[in-house]
Amino acid sequence: MTMLAAAEQAALQLLGNTANDPTPRSKRIASIYAGCHLDEPLLGSWFGLASYVARHVHYALASPTGPWRTMMGDGNYEIYMGIVPSWLLYRAGRPVAGPLSTAFNQTQRADAAMRRRPMDPNASALAEEALLTMCDVEQRVILQPTYDVLNPILRPPLDVLFSFRLGLAPSSPVLAWDTAYGHPWNAADRCRWMNAVVLPAWQVAQAQQGHVVRAEVDRTRRWGEFTLDALNAAVDGLR
Repeated sequence: MTMLAAAEQAALQLLGNTANDPTPRSKRIASIYAGCHLDEPLLGSWFGLASYVARHVHYALASPTGPWRTMMGDGNYEIYMGIVPSWLLYRAGRPVAGPLSTAFNQTQRADAAMRRRPMDPNASALAEEALLTMCDVEQRVILQPTYDVLNPILRPPLDVLFSFRLGLAPSSPVLAWDTAYGHPWNAADRCRWMNAVVLPAWQVAQAQQGHVVRAEVDRTRRWGEFTLDALNAAVDGLR
């Protein structure tokens, strides 16, 4: 078995008995993302943001989602299996190959810079580069095939449906699709919107309300009944 196959198996095991059911699986995925972020907040920034998005996906799947249900469940699973195994490998000190290799090389450089000087601004800059690269691969390589197979008739309504709340409180900002960026079923358009709207909002939330973000992410971890012990065991199994 290759190391990637072992990591994929470990990621599946983290899903437990939810692996084949999109709705409870989406809750568990949000919880796992939250655990990954809490375990490594700077280098695992993607996971903190993803925990909010995945939680929104769960709410959508738990309500009448009509013809978009399959797309949402499949996309959510593809992103999880596309990124979490590589994260487990990285945390185990193993090399990460494939489309995410650049992102994890940047992450490794950020980690090295932070170890040399804990408050080194260069470490944060490198971590931001890794986040940008990971988001780009997520949208263009991992997620886009799910949109490509979506019936063209079902695409236009996504202009209105494509949104999520960046926070757990009702007063938290809702990041909704802006048609000025094109259409959410196009990877390039999603990347432009993400870079212009989503990632800046995430940076502001972490900088201005970091304690709230951490509390909310931990709430999501507990909501899906995921533990850092389970994460550490998965990582240790790949060392």
